Amino acid sequence: MKLFFDKKRWILIALIILFAITSILFYSEKRHNDRAYEQFLNRLYYQVDSAMKFPLTEKSDISPERLYNFHSSLVEIDTTLTIGELLLDKELKYNEQIRLETAPRIFEIASKEEITTSDQEFLEEVFNRLEKVREGMYSEKTGQEDPELSIKELNNFLDILEQIHH
Repeated sequence: MKLFFDKKRWILIALIILFAITSILFYSEKRHNDRAYEQFLNRLYYQVDSAMKFPLTEKSDISPERLYNFHSSLVEIDTTLTIGELLLDKELKYNEQIRLETAPRIFEIASKEEITTSDQEFLEEVFNRLEKVREGMYSEKTGQEDPELSIKELNNFLDILEQIHH
C-alpha cells in the first residue's frame, strides 16, 4: 500500500512541475506578444505622425515632391498594417484600401500638371482622416501612442481610413 502512495506522490509532483513549466512558458509568450503589439503600435503611430508632416489641406501646400513623400508614408503605413494583421493579431482588420486605392490615386495626382478641385478635396479628406487616426492613437500620458489601445479601438480608427471616398 505504501508503494501505491509513493506512486501517487511522484505523479502529483510531476504534474506540479509540468504545470509550473507550462505557466512559465505561457507567461513568457504573453509578454513577448504584448511587447510585439506595443512595438507595432509605436511604429504605426510614428508612420501616421510622419505622414502628417506633409500637410495637403491648402492648394499652395501641394507639390509633386510633397505628394510623392506623402505617398511613400502611406505605403509604409500600409506595410505596417499588413504585417501587423499577418503576424500579430488576427483580430486586426485591415482591408488594404490604402495600397489598392488611396496611394495609387495620390501617385496619380502627383503626376498631373494641374490639380483639380476633386483632387484637392480627396487630398484634404485623406489628410484629415489620417489626422483623426493620429489623434485617436495619441495619449496625453505618454505624449505619443497610447500603449493601452486595444485591437478593437485600433480597428475603429482603421475604419476611418476605409471610408475615404475615391
